Amino acid sequence: MFYLRYNRNQWEPVRKDPDAAMAAKRLRQISLEGITGVSVTDGDSRHTIDAAIAQYLADTGVQKEPRTLAAYRIALTQFRESCAKTYLEELERRDLLNFVAFLRKSRKKNGELFGDRTVYNRFENIVTFLKEYGVKGIVLHKDWPQYEAEDAILIRRMN
Repeated sequence: MFYLRYNRNQWEPVRKDPDAAMAAKRLRQISLEGITGVSVTDGDSRHTIDAAIAQYLADTGVQKEPRTLAAYRIALTQFRESCAKTYLEELERRDLLNFVAFLRKSRKKNGELFGDRTVYNRFENIVTFLKEYGVKGIVLHKDWPQYEAEDAILIRRMN
């Protein structure tokens, strides 16, 4: 069993798994710094990533267009391929950085690598999903993928 100590005489037991203990440490840091984040929960009240994804897609399917839902489904499927963790509460910054690396190595059906904008959009979809479940503040601004914004092209219609 791992314990967090954040006051001189205050110890808090956290899970037996070292990865989960490190995630709990990060969540405690976020809460002590006043950043809105995920509350540390025990045992059965934790959310599995797979159940959260299924619920999110079900809820989103009612509100969004089919193409938007398909984009979310693709991003979430790829996130699960890149992340072996079971619970949302175990996720940490490294998992999202690994997801970006996974996307940069992945290829489209035609064999080309994903573009920078695609990597950004899929990362953004995952951050949006995590925010829905209260997972906030685990990535820094500098962690977001970068892309070159293309200039808009003005097209005039001739009537």
